[in-house]
Amino acid sequence: MIKPGTSLLPAVLLFFTVTSEWMNSPLLAHDKTDVVILKNGDHVTGEIKSLQRGKLSLSTDSMGTVAIEWEDVARVTSQWDFEVETETGLKTFGSLAPAAEPQTMEIIGESSRNTLNQTSVVRLTQLEAGFWARLEGYVDLGFSFARANRATEWTLGGEATTRTEIRQLKTTFSSLFSDRKDVESNTRNVLTFDWTRFFLIDGW
Repeated sequence: MIKPGTSLLPAVLLFFTVTSEWMNSPLLAHDKTDVVILKNGDHVTGEIKSLQRGKLSLSTDSMGTVAIEWEDVARVTSQWDFEVETETGLKTFGSLAPAAEPQTMEIIGESSRNTLNQTSVVRLTQLEAGFWARLEGYVDLGFSFARANRATEWTLGGEATTRTEIRQLKTTFSSLFSDRKDVESNTRNVLTFDWTRFFLIDGW
């Protein structure tokens, strides 16, 4: 916790710097060994960048980066780890492999193996794409002024959360600055961290 009257900005910057180093390896391009099999039988090899808004982004050597309609994809294979999100908001983490049944895929994590209906998957994010791609949160800024006593108040607050398959780090911060005529100005800053380690059980 940050003591009242101290600056919040250095602590916030420290959070983003330390967290990004701790949660991820350096951002490096993957080998283009991912395989995408289309429903028409075509095979395309490259690097899966992401799946967003129904488009699978694939970087290839010969065609550059191409956008493939997700509904046209029969199977995907990648040895690299991804964050996989379904239409219900469920998130799993691991490499990608085709499952036995058509239009299904297996997500192979550090300590789990999940089978998903491919049509339910709406987002793929490379874990090595890093901290910024997986960061979720919000920031609120407020200001008020009272003419009668010339009182001003600034408020700043927010929350940021990032997660891998087995770790989650969340921070919340708030800052208040108030100033009023004939009264000493007041500053209050609070910064908290919450680290969680998940223990996964097969079949759950």
